[in-house]
Amino acid sequence: MNFKITVTGTETTGVSANSGFISLTVLPSAGPGPLMITTSSLANGIVGMVYSETLQASEGTSPYTWLLFSDSLPAGLTLSSGGTISGTPTTAEFASFTVQVTDAAPNSLTKVLDITINNPAPTGNPAPTISSLSPSSAPEGEAGFTLTVTGTGFVAGSVVRWNSTDRSTAFVSSGELQATIPASDIATAGTANVTVFTPSPGGGTSGTLTFTVSACTFAISPSRQLFTSAGGSGTVEVTTQSGCFWTAASNASFITFSSSASGTGSGAVSYDVAENTAAAAREGTLTIGGQTFTVEQAGTAPLFLLRPAGLTFGALEGTVQLQRQDVSIFSNIDGLAFTTAATTTSGGNWLSVNPASGTAPSSLVVSVDPSGLLAGSYQGAVTVTAPSADPRTQT
Repeated sequence: MNFKITVTGTETTGVSANSGFISLTVLPSAGPGPLMITTSSLANGIVGMVYSETLQASEGTSPYTWLLFSDSLPAGLTLSSGGTISGTPTTAEFASFTVQVTDAAPNSLTKVLDITINNPAPTGNPAPTISSLSPSSAPEGEAGFTLTVTGTGFVAGSVVRWNSTDRSTAFVSSGELQATIPASDIATAGTANVTVFTPSPGGGTSGTLTFTVSACTFAISPSRQLFTSAGGSGTVEVTTQSGCFWTAASNASFITFSSSASGTGSGAVSYDVAENTAAAAREGTLTIGGQTFTVEQAGTAPLFLLRPAGLTFGALEGTVQLQRQDVSIFSNIDGLAFTTAATTTSGGNWLSVNPASGTAPSSLVVSVDPSGLLAGSYQGAVTVTAPSADPRTQT
């Protein structure tokens, strides 16, 4: 393309100069350069943090359109047609991939790029604090249980300590842990210091809360039971505090349990007594919550019983009048033969009993003669003997 340009000028002397023309040639444009991807590298990302990088291209004919040509972006990221890689990475990884850009011509070009996604830099664990225990107490001897610890700053690695010893711990949340407490930790009354330890970085040991192991006391009723040779059954009532664990054990083969031999809190134990086919009586015990229950069982030999079991007399010094009281003899068979005898430990023969022999059931007359006694206390005994009975004598 040619242009004609006329130039007119004037000399400084005031004389007009000749005019002429200059020729200007404008050449056509050379056009756009070849399409290029100018992005050479991409920034690293961090798991859980928003990521955004825009790819750059030059030359060619805009606009540019981008796509993922091969392989994959890091998990959580996408590539828009405008060339922006964005999203929130979910996994720490290294990803190599190929992108393609296409201009309006259309011309296309590919390039291999990569992104490294890192885990967040570690931060220090919070210091744990504890505010409550549930339960906060238990009776001694109870079975193992789960202790719930409430507080703040707990992490998955936090552990409950019982008297400075780690206990198996389950992480529930940043405000709750659950620890398994074995029965051996509460076997005896006392207190235990409970803390929470969180490992480094950061972390540390919490303050202390006290867990109380209370003492248990047990009482049984009745404490003794009599049975005939035929045997039978019975029940012993157990009284204790709520939550106190107890067991029962038989110390004699002829006494067996007909109910559970353990319990928590107040309860009862039922038992059976087997028949006694021997002539002699026998005795056995149960141990219930550390208390002893006694079973007395007659044999096949006759039994007899004296009631009352003891007598008391009183008199003024110089009194000559006899004093008398009755004693009854009972037996589980009629006609049980017996003999009697009276003895004293001091003061002579001031004690007597009548009759000297007889058969049960019967009544004895026990007499005291104070006439020869000085002021003081005296003791004596009346012994009844039944040769065919078991036991043979009672006093």
